[in-house]
Amino acid sequence: MKAKLLALLLIAGASFPAHAGAQDAQARRAALEAQFFGRFIDRIATELELSPAKRDELAQALRQSGQRRWVLLQEAWRLRTELARLADSPDARDDEVARTLTAIEDLRDREHALWRDEQRALAAVLTPRQRARFEVLRTQFNERALQMRWRRHSAGPPDNSTGRRMGDQARPPSTPPR
Repeated sequence: MKAKLLALLLIAGASFPAHAGAQDAQARRAALEAQFFGRFIDRIATELELSPAKRDELAQALRQSGQRRWVLLQEAWRLRTELARLADSPDARDDEVARTLTAIEDLRDREHALWRDEQRALAAVLTPRQRARFEVLRTQFNERALQMRWRRHSAGPPDNSTGRRMGDQARPPSTPPR
């Protein structure tokens, strides 16, 4: 009995560091993402000459839309994976494929609705000229982030227009933005 208990404790203890390491990695990632977001907001606030109050309003608007965007990103990844599975399966039924394609169409509608909602939120904080400059800066920021990912994961840019190398299954972040 004592031997079984000791064995169980050893197994549990051996697996704990791996679990703790995963939690540490998640905590580091969350801290890095928060730092990244803070720097982005600070740069935007400087470029657009925002007051501290307007900076905070902008950050709040972007956090809210970012959380919704994260949910849609998770759903998009799931649907792309499902569609790829169905496309490669000789046993896939047409009604399954049609349902998945309809779900992707619905997702695109929700993405567009999110964009419209975000634009309304930005309009409450920024002037039209500031919104235009914000969109240019955000596009530049996203392009630089993609380039950093390319350098980290491969020797060059992606092979297609999706921002991924051919055959890659891009996986969304595991946590929502902060």
